[in-house]
Parts: sequence; C-alpha cells; structure tokens
Amino acid sequence: MKSYLENAFYHEGELWVQPEGDYFLVGVTDFGQEFFRDIQKIELPKVDTFYKKEDLLAVIETDKVSTEIHFPISGKVVEINSEVAAHPNLINQFPFTKGWIIKMKEVSVKDLKKLESAEEYQAFLDTFFKK
Repeated sequence: MKSYLENAFYHEGELWVQPEGDYFLVGVTDFGQEFFRDIQKIELPKVDTFYKKEDLLAVIETDKVSTEIHFPISGKVVEINSEVAAHPNLINQFPFTKGWIIKMKEVSVKDLKKLESAEEYQAFLDTFFKK
C-alpha cells in the first residue's frame, strides 16, 4: 500500500497540497513518484509569480521519459525547493518530506475545495491496488 499524508489534499492521484500555516506545500505523491521511477531532472516554476490551476508546474525527466505536471490550484509561488532542484531524486526517496516541490500562498479556496481529501485519496489507493 502506498503512503499518504492525512492532513493534505490530493489532485488526480499524483500531487499533494499540504497546508502549512499561511502557506501550502505542493509535491508529488508516493503513488505518483512510482510512475516516474528514477527522476533525474526537474524544471521548476518561477518564484514570486502567480499561476492558474492547470498552468505548467514542472517538467520531470527520467532516463526514459519527460513528463509535464500542472498546478493543482491557483496561487502565488513563494519558494521552490532548491534541494529538489539540485537533487530531483529526493522526490523518489522522500515524496512527502524532503521531496516537496514548491511553496505557495494566496491560493484559490475554490480550487482547494475541488481537491480530494485524505479519506477520498485513501479510498482511491485502496481501489487501485485491489485491481
């Protein structure tokens, strides 16, 4: 069974959004990083820039494929994880801790309400892995 954060929200099984004070951390789920396998490079968004939901968040490159991921919510990027920029495989090793991608503020409450709760995400994982 894949792990998840109980106090986070989830987007399409691949991204998590976790409230942290006045900010929100965004990262790739444990389930999502399994599909990427060995992440070798990541292109991150610009800091101090407002992005809309579905704008390009990052390009993740592995030894076999390059994949775009998109913002799960609208908001302003206030920080990128420089450790992940330098060592993208942190996403594979620590998807919910050291592997977070960006920190946001001024996020859309409307977009947040459309994300899956931890309970809904757990039900998705249970169903997926029973197949």
